[in-house]
Amino acid sequence: MAGAALFSSDELRENYLKFFEEKGHKRIASSSLIPHNDPTLLLTTAGMVQFKPYYLGMAKPENPRMASCQKCFRTTDIESVGDASHLTLFEMLGNFSIGNYFKKEAIAWAWEYVTQRLNIPAERLWITVYLDDDEAIALWKEQGVPENRIVRLGAADNFWGRPGIQVPAALAVKSTMISGRKRAAARRIATPPASAAVSVKYGIWYLSSLIRTRAASVKTCLPPALIPAWGWNA
Repeated sequence: MAGAALFSSDELRENYLKFFEEKGHKRIASSSLIPHNDPTLLLTTAGMVQFKPYYLGMAKPENPRMASCQKCFRTTDIESVGDASHLTLFEMLGNFSIGNYFKKEAIAWAWEYVTQRLNIPAERLWITVYLDDDEAIALWKEQGVPENRIVRLGAADNFWGRPGIQVPAALAVKSTMISGRKRAAARRIATPPASAAVSVKYGIWYLSSLIRTRAASVKTCLPPALIPAWGWNA
């Protein structure tokens, strides 16, 4: 993509984590592909899995702002594996807030990171919001996004979920999850209650293919370096 910064996979990971450390986030190491003390999951399928105790109010994090690069195994849409963009194993960059910041900061930092750190031209980006989320539309417009590049989508296309945790999302380069005790209320409140949480996720393969103007994830520098990068011998 013209104007976008070019990074190796290692540089992209570090660039992202460093950016959010500058925003007061604690860098958290990737957890195992086998979830720890979680009988509800066979494999780690998302970056937020290791943070579930915080989301559910069962534990309190040392820092309510966290960022990680999590290795994940695709299960919920495994039937998509085999095309140019869906891989069995992938890495998910994520920044998380547990009762700290909410939509305003999450949106502002996502836009800053994508347009200023990755230098992806703003005019090439589209935003999606949940159908009735007028607040999110207003916040995206504050970042300079024209309304004709903001699209309202319903649950079929703009809803992130897994058993027990289903919340509205924003899709494209990033996915933003806002959760609370009641998912309907979570879309409408401006001030985060103690139970509210934010998860912003970036697929590192997708970002790498995007900034390198390559349509296929398998054509980035990531797959050949995957096993050594994760410290596996086989």
